[in-house]
Amino acid sequence: MIHQLWRWVFKLPPSSGLVGCGVLLSLLFYLNFSVRYSLVTHLTKPFQSFATLSRFAPEGAWLYGITFAAAFGLYWCGYRFGASRLRQRRAWLMILCLSGLAHAALLPMYPLDATDVYDYIIRARMTAIYGMNPLRDVPRQLPDDPFYRFVGWKDVPSAYGGAWEHLAAFTTRLAGDDLLLNVIAFKVLAALGTLIGALGVYAALRHTAPHRAAGGMYLFALNPLLFYMAAGRAHNDSLMIACMAWAAAFLLRRWYVASTLSLLLGALIKFIPLMLIPFVALAAWQALAGRQRLRYLALSAVLGGTLCVVSYAPFWFGVETLRADRCSAMYSGSFPTVVRQLIAPLLDGKNAESWVIPTPNTNALLANSTLALFAAVYLWQLWRAQRSSGDLWAVLHAMLCALFAYLLIAALWFMAWYALWLLPFAVLFRRAPLRQAALLFSYLVTWQGLLYNYITLRPGNLAPIPWRDLLPTATYMLPIWLLIGVWAWRWARAWRSA
Repeated sequence: MIHQLWRWVFKLPPSSGLVGCGVLLSLLFYLNFSVRYSLVTHLTKPFQSFATLSRFAPEGAWLYGITFAAAFGLYWCGYRFGASRLRQRRAWLMILCLSGLAHAALLPMYPLDATDVYDYIIRARMTAIYGMNPLRDVPRQLPDDPFYRFVGWKDVPSAYGGAWEHLAAFTTRLAGDDLLLNVIAFKVLAALGTLIGALGVYAALRHTAPHRAAGGMYLFALNPLLFYMAAGRAHNDSLMIACMAWAAAFLLRRWYVASTLSLLLGALIKFIPLMLIPFVALAAWQALAGRQRLRYLALSAVLGGTLCVVSYAPFWFGVETLRADRCSAMYSGSFPTVVRQLIAPLLDGKNAESWVIPTPNTNALLANSTLALFAAVYLWQLWRAQRSSGDLWAVLHAMLCALFAYLLIAALWFMAWYALWLLPFAVLFRRAPLRQAALLFSYLVTWQGLLYNYITLRPGNLAPIPWRDLLPTATYMLPIWLLIGVWAWRWARAWRSA
C-alpha cells in the first residue's frame, strides 16, 4: 500500500506537488498560529509568548512542536516531489507566490516571543516623530509614548545600522500612531525581505546552474523558520539576508563591486555581512589585474563610503555611533553560555548564579577564547578561499563555513532566527554536507522557544544551572557538532588513505 502511494506521488506533476505542499504549509501556520494567537485579539498584551497565551497548557507545547515538525516535513516533500524536478520557465513566479501566501498566512499572528518589532517601532518614532537619535538615545526617555510599555530593551540604544533606521522611520511614518498598523507594516517589510532574497537566490542559480534554480529558490523562500520569523515575528534579519543573497548572485556573475556593496548594505542593517566582505575582496583581487583591480578598489571605496555617509549622517555623534555591543556581555542559548555556567563556580564563586550578565572573570575569558577560536577558523576559511584558484563556489563555501563557525563558536547571545543567516549560501549548493546541516539547523532551533518557555525558564520553576541553558542548547547545537565531528573523522580517514 505504502509502496503504491509512493509511486503515485512520484507520478504527480512537479507543479502539483509544489503547490500542494505550499498551500498546506500556509494553512498549517494560519490555523495553528494566526487563528490561535490572533494579533487583533491579543494586540494590547505586551511580552507574550505562545506559552503565556496558552497559559502553559500542555496542548500549547504539543501544538507548537507538531506544527513545526509537520511544516518541515511538508517543506521536504515540496522539494523532493516538486521544486527539485521543476523545469518550467515561470517556476520562480510560482514559488514567489507560494512564499507570499505563506507570509500572508502569518501576518495576523501576534509576534510570539519577540519584542523586537516594538523596539523597531519606538526607535523609528524617535527618528520620525521626536527628532531624537536612536543610536544614542534610549526608549526610557519616552515613558509617555503609547508604544513604550511594549518595549523590551528600554535602556540601550539601537544595535542596528543607519540604513535600517532610515527604513524603519519611513515605515512608521506610513503607519502613523496606530499600534496594529505599525506591527503589520513591519511584518510586511520583513516579508518583502524574504521575497527579495528569494529572487537573489534564483538569480544566482539561474546564471550558474539553471537546472537547480527552482529547487534552491524553494529551499529559501518556503523555509518554515524563515517565513515564521519574517511575517510572524517581523525580524529585520530577512532584509540583511536578502542583501547576502544578492551579494552571492553578483559574485557568481563576477560583479565584484556590486557584491561588495550588497554586503555593505546588509551590514548597514545588521553588522554580520561585514565579515564576508574580505572573501569577495580576495576573489576580486585574484580574478582581476592592473587597472581592473584598481577600478574595483576605487569604486568599492568611493561608493561604499558614500553609502555609509548617507546612512549615518543624520545619526553621527562620533566613533561611538558604530558600537554594536548590546549583547557583547550577555549570554543566552549558546555554546559559550553553557561553558560559562560550567566554569563560573570556579571563577566567580558566589556570583556563579548570575544568568545573563556574567562577572568580569568569565566574560573576559570566554569572550577572548571564543573570539580567538573563531578567528583561527575564519583565517583558515580565508586561506581556503585564497587557494580556490578563481573557483567562486569554493569562495561561497568558505563564506558559509565562516558564518557557521561564528554561530557555533563566537555568538555569545544566540537566538533561533540567527540560523537563517546560513540560508542564502547553503541553498545554492547541491547535496553539500553544509547545506544539509544548515537546513537541519533551521529546524532544530525551533525547539529553543519550546524548551525555554515550557521547561527551563518556566515562571516559578526555573531549572537549575547549568540545565537552564544546557538542555535547549544541546538540542539544537549538539547534533550539528556531532555531524561536523563525523565529517572531520571521514576526512581524516580519507586523507590517511591517500
